[in-house]
Order: sequence, then C-alpha cells, then structure tokens
Amino acid sequence: MNRIIAVIIFIFLIPLFLLVSLIVLLFSGYPIFYKQKRMGKETIAFNLYKFRTMKLNSGSVITRNNDNRITAIGRFLRKTKLDELPQLLNIIKGDINFVGPRPEVTIIVTENPKYFGYLELVKPGITDISSIVFKNEAKLLERNSNISYERDLLPIKTKLVEHLISINSTFVRTILVVLTPLSLQFYYTTLTIISSKLLPMDDDLRKKLNQILSVEVF
Repeated sequence: MNRIIAVIIFIFLIPLFLLVSLIVLLFSGYPIFYKQKRMGKETIAFNLYKFRTMKLNSGSVITRNNDNRITAIGRFLRKTKLDELPQLLNIIKGDINFVGPRPEVTIIVTENPKYFGYLELVKPGITDISSIVFKNEAKLLERNSNISYERDLLPIKTKLVEHLISINSTFVRTILVVLTPLSLQFYYTTLTIISSKLLPMDDDLRKKLNQILSVEVF
C-alpha cells in the first residue's frame, strides 16, 4: 500500500519535482541529487535519496545547524523539507515506508547496535514521533554542547520507536503523517498533541524531553 500511494503522490508532484530539480541545477550545479548509505530493515544498507543541499565534500556525516557546507538554496530546501521529496523513490523501491523510524547512517548503527534492535521488526520511514519532536535536531545540538547525539538522543529515539511499534495503529500512523507538515509552522502545537495523545506514560522520558528541548510541554 505504501508503494502504491507513493507512486500516486509522485505522479501528482512531478511538476514540483522538476521545479526543485531545476532550481538546484541553476544554483548549485550537478549533481542534483544526493544519496547516502542508510541502514534499513534487517540491517540491510540502502541509498537514501535527497535533493543536494550541500557543497560537494567529504566531511562529517552529521550536519550541524550552521554547517558552512550547506548552500543558500539548500537552507531553504531543508527548512521546507523539500529536499526530502526524492524519498518517495525510496518508498517506491521498498526501502522505507511513510511512517517508521528515520533511517540512520550506517556508521551510527554499527557503532551503537543496542539502539537498533527494532530494525529486525520494522522498516524505516520518512516520519515518526522522533522526526517531529527532534525536527530542529541540528539547531538543538549546536545550541547545547552538553547534549550528545549518541548519549542523549539515541536512547530517547529508541524508546519512542519501540512505543510506536507496540501501538501498531493505522490511525496513529495517519496522525503522524498529518502532524509532520503541520510541525513546520506549528511546532509547539504538534508537541502538545504528541504529548497528550502519542507519548507513553513514562515520567522519566517526559522529563528528559522537556530538559533537552527546553520546554514544559511533556
């Protein structure tokens, strides 16, 4: 079903797809697309597709908020999430679903296997609870040097993935699809909805989320 829906959406969005491709070509040149090895279900690696938003480089796989490798047009594409349009092709290929844990770069998975046992059960996706909650992840890591991605964020992401798996609800997955674009303009509203409707009743988890995000929502 994911693949059929992705094909329909892709056909509908072909004009936008071509427009963004042209903009990237005019402002950044070739290549238009960027691909990166990510870990999929059963820890099988695949190429995740995006529109290229960075200068050609061989730097860190983790992108910081003010990373000087990001192009001017790339910042716009990242802010609007238009850079992720090519991931429809990943869904069509069967690499990912619409809803599921965001696929991590292979090195993060191989160095932290205890956090990725869920890959034996589920296929990664474009969005999930963590994708919305940590929408501004790069800015968050830049703002607070005491926060470590692997030490602080990965354990929380794993808990949220395991919670979503335990729910296994089509209705919840639909809610996440709706909340994802909504979060671009109404971030704190979506956090409130997630807190009241989608999070487990885990006081420790909620406390950590409030501390890391510097909010009092959870």
